[in-house]
Amino acid sequence: MIPRVFVVEADELERQAAQRDVDAVANKASVDEALAEVRQRAGCNYVPASELAFARRGQLGGGSGSLSVMPVVIPIFQQLQNEAAELRRRAVQARQQEPHRAGSVEAATIDELVEIVFSDPMRVGPSVDGISAWAEQAIGKERQRRQRIQRQGGDAFVPVGAPITKLHLEWRNGTIDVSGSRVSSANQGTTAVQEVDLDTEYARAAATAQST
Repeated sequence: MIPRVFVVEADELERQAAQRDVDAVANKASVDEALAEVRQRAGCNYVPASELAFARRGQLGGGSGSLSVMPVVIPIFQQLQNEAAELRRRAVQARQQEPHRAGSVEAATIDELVEIVFSDPMRVGPSVDGISAWAEQAIGKERQRRQRIQRQGGDAFVPVGAPITKLHLEWRNGTIDVSGSRVSSANQGTTAVQEVDLDTEYARAAATAQST
């Protein structure tokens, strides 16, 4: 679905560019018609100041290598042609865009996590069901890990019932990276946050807890 967004954007830019071309042709035709009448009445040629400035480029200046800037207003049809070229350049860029297929976000609750993931329409993230399932499983595994540590006498560790205050989610190509995703709680009595890798073995987690 997301690549289709880029296609629609590019199509609209190209439509606008084509309209600029039509308007430029119409404007130039009216200018040429008016200039033809002016030349006939004056008996000499008339050209836009921008063409004169372009023809005299390299001849302007104050001498001794100094440059002289002469502001010139270009005809409307040239402005339209320039706008058309810029729109087509943007259209090419739009067709070359790719959605963000990998990322990471953090939130305090599952609802906030889902909201952040889907806040960017150009992001290919996990599904709502996938996020919810991961969060429930991750929180369950975290509480089980705390229970094991508590049974081993890890009194200084985060209590089993301490609320989960941080959910860190990572994904690639719409699939959750379990090894990089984790949940954590604030330590009692402090504002510090202790992050726990869900794939870490119990012994390693216990050693980390005792060293903090």
